[in-house]
Amino acid sequence: MHPEDVMSRGPRTSRRIGLFLAMIVGAVGFLFLLYAMPVQRLGMLLILGRADLWGYFGPMAFYFDHALHGGEWPEWNPLLFCGTPFTANPQAAVYYPPHLLRGLLTVWATPAASFLSIFALELAHLLLAIMGTFLFCRAHRLSQGPSFVAALLYAGSAAVTFRMVQHWQFVAMTAWLPWLLLVLRKAACQPARAAVLRWGLVAGAVFGLSVLIGFPQLTLYLAVYSVAYVFLERSLDIRAAASPSSPASFRLRLRRLMRADVPILAVMGLVGGLLAAPMLVPAAELAGYSARAKTIASDEELLNPKALNPFTHPVDLFQALIYYPGSHGIRLVGGGCFLLALAALLHKNRRQAAVFFCLLLVALDLCLGAPFPLASLVSALAPFKIAGPERASLFAAFALAVLAAHGLETMWAPLRARTVFGVSLFAAFGVTALGALLEWVVLDPEYEVTPIVWVLPCLCFTIYLVHVLGNRLPGARLVFLFIAAMALAEQVLWGHAFLEFLVRQDSSRLDPAVLRVPAEWSRENARETGEHWLENAKMFSLTPVINGYDPLVVEAVRQFISGPDSAHRYNRRVYAEEVLRAEHSHQAVAGRRFWLADRLAGMPPIFHADDPPGGLSIMHASADAITVEASGLTEARYLVFAETAYPGWSASVDGRPAPIVPAWEVFQAVSLGPGSHTVRFAFHSPSVVLGRAIGLGSLGVVCLAVPVLLWYERRQRSRV
Repeated sequence: MHPEDVMSRGPRTSRRIGLFLAMIVGAVGFLFLLYAMPVQRLGMLLILGRADLWGYFGPMAFYFDHALHGGEWPEWNPLLFCGTPFTANPQAAVYYPPHLLRGLLTVWATPAASFLSIFALELAHLLLAIMGTFLFCRAHRLSQGPSFVAALLYAGSAAVTFRMVQHWQFVAMTAWLPWLLLVLRKAACQPARAAVLRWGLVAGAVFGLSVLIGFPQLTLYLAVYSVAYVFLERSLDIRAAASPSSPASFRLRLRRLMRADVPILAVMGLVGGLLAAPMLVPAAELAGYSARAKTIASDEELLNPKALNPFTHPVDLFQALIYYPGSHGIRLVGGGCFLLALAALLHKNRRQAAVFFCLLLVALDLCLGAPFPLASLVSALAPFKIAGPERASLFAAFALAVLAAHGLETMWAPLRARTVFGVSLFAAFGVTALGALLEWVVLDPEYEVTPIVWVLPCLCFTIYLVHVLGNRLPGARLVFLFIAAMALAEQVLWGHAFLEFLVRQDSSRLDPAVLRVPAEWSRENARETGEHWLENAKMFSLTPVINGYDPLVVEAVRQFISGPDSAHRYNRRVYAEEVLRAEHSHQAVAGRRFWLADRLAGMPPIFHADDPPGGLSIMHASADAITVEASGLTEARYLVFAETAYPGWSASVDGRPAPIVPAWEVFQAVSLGPGSHTVRFAFHSPSVVLGRAIGLGSLGVVCLAVPVLLWYERRQRSRV
């Protein structure tokens, strides 16, 4: 890579502003076409999403918003599993700046408002992804038209569309991927060490943002993908520059250039980790208590029920490329985009296209999971057990979109770049891919979709092949626009059918009217046992429940409330049947958050007739604290707080600090003498304080170092 190759000079400032505004309008228009019709048909159901967004991320976002509007930073979540750490849960993403801003700007603290703001956050990230992908393609000297089309193909891919209604964090990761790769490319092209360090710090800041999104699995995928991109780009550039007749010179160049790349990646990882310390430090503490970090997962969690094996049948290879190997057979980017990616075989800069073909293989390795080498490496390094390797489809979609830009770029490429072998290979792969697409759309469809989604790729393939074989059709720009419009139209049609299929699958669980009702903390001394695992919906009414769904539940509590069947076995769901079968835990938790007992060992706890439930009154409840009044005690008792014992809890009795003693190894209690007492339990985690200190200190260092390095570079240039 050379510094002059990073970005083409482009038009004048006024034209650049006009181009930027036109791109924004075009991007907004494309997203409007992609989502307007499904929203019109499904109404609020599409905005509310489905599955995990409805049953996990939506409730978590609402809980976060409600606490912020109440003037409290929520470190604890008392609403699930007898309480779980909230800030320490990476998937809560409480320190991710756009998510924090979304929570602060959500004017009405209602579940419906939280869902609406999540939908707006996703759209904003899609616009960011479009701009980043466009600039990334331009940095590789691709024309403006193909670059913008590739950006739309990436943002509108089914890999992203599926996550729009299920995982907002995946959409956020989609946005930062092209920006991180762009910054890494910029850093690798700098001739001066100060500039390399400065851009390395910027790369670390972008990587830190992606870490704060809160999916460790995606963060590892992003790290592997970034390292692969840097080394592929560098190695192919060295091959181009080195003389085949001088292997010593090649080795010297390789050693010298690798010494520049490794520090960049090291700075990126170190700075990103330090900036993300507010999330990573508490999460590391939680990992020591979670079964997901210490035991193997159940088959239900890790096995993909419909994984495609690209080695059993040739059609499976193209299905793995056109669709990602998921449980719904979802297309990855669509036939038109895939065919344009194949056309990159005809691009004049084959070395550059080879980088993204290799990146596609890296992403497919991660998608297919073990025993493939990179997927096995990620599984070994992951702090939590990894489920769903198809999540790496986002990275495969990006590689295919950039390859599609290369394919569109060949509309203006010199004819000498189109060899007979390249055209024959493109034709053979294209026919096979269309056959695979026909089998999935017509012969074995999973949901209703118009046959036009197969006709459009066929037209793209035919016109492009005629264009190549005919030594360029007249009006190449018009042919380009026609092919690009058909590829984008195919994605819109797929998106409409796919979104409706996904949302209607889970529509029976949705009740939008209930979600418009504001919730307040209850003062009742009660904790419910829900009827099914999606009792996370009780969070919308701030109702504490015993069971539910959380990937990072504390292992000891889950084992206590579920019985011995769950011992040392990770499972993110706790069903009501499990709680009811575990008789001792059901008795212990039986509808109460507080109770009085005369002993803390053995089962069941002893309830006394002279200490009726009316003798305990919850005076105040919030996310991180609760105050209870115990009145009329005739004898000394233990006040048992049926909340998970976790580092950070403190207690006071009548305003004076009181020691917390363990109750049945998983709960906490304080000793009370006869009479009436006011007891307050509060949670304030030391790991959260440490993480914030590291993160804020690192942010200050980065904000100071970047301008200092920039000043130093300018001073050095002025001296020269």
